[in-house]
Amino acid sequence: MSSESGMILTSLKMLFALGAVLAILLFVYYFAKKIMNTGKLHYKDKLIRVLACNYIGVKKNISIVEVAGSILVLGITNDNIRLLTKIEDKEMIEKLFAGDASDKPASGIFNKILLRVKEEKKYKSDS
Repeated sequence: MSSESGMILTSLKMLFALGAVLAILLFVYYFAKKIMNTGKLHYKDKLIRVLACNYIGVKKNISIVEVAGSILVLGITNDNIRLLTKIEDKEMIEKLFAGDASDKPASGIFNKILLRVKEEKKYKSDS
């Protein structure tokens, strides 16, 4: 009988220790999450927001990013991030923030941006 009661007592100690460790982990998780949400990590206060992203190949994409109020078009590859252009056209900015899903505005904006980049490259190569 004593070996069985010793086994039960050991099992109870182990379960209590496991419960204590899990309680500590949940406590740390709760406060870490609370601390992170009170910092400048709220969605509205983010300094960097990805507005749109379009994949053009394997590990290659073009992203429209808002950084501290400026809207940038970035070409992103596996090794490199390159600024393609900065959007300053008010009409295009309004379309980005409107989020009108009827006519796929993001793809239309990407096409306009790609045309602008091609024109800029053509202009630079001609001069």
